[in-house]
Amino acid sequence: VASGNYTVPFTKVSLEELLPDEAERRYAHLVLEACKDGPKEHVDVIHIDSTCEINDSVQINKVLNTLVNAFYLDCWRNEKGQMKTRVFACTG
Repeated sequence: VASGNYTVPFTKVSLEELLPDEAERRYAHLVLEACKDGPKEHVDVIHIDSTCEINDSVQINKVLNTLVNAFYLDCWRNEKGQMKTRVFACTG
């Protein structure tokens, strides 16, 4: 990030630091892998963990929000759909 004469270096926090819980980190990896193929709607990423290690929607949304806030994922609303669900994609 540059501002005037000053430059502030920015580095991504590792997933290990960001998500100390192993199940949350595993879920995050699955979401990131799925989003490499292209944007995924919220309903697609909440059911991505076939082993159901994380089945609490609060915990799932916490992980997704953490990934967005840490710049691992971009997020926006699908304005064309009836439900206007959130869409996630890997950051560029």
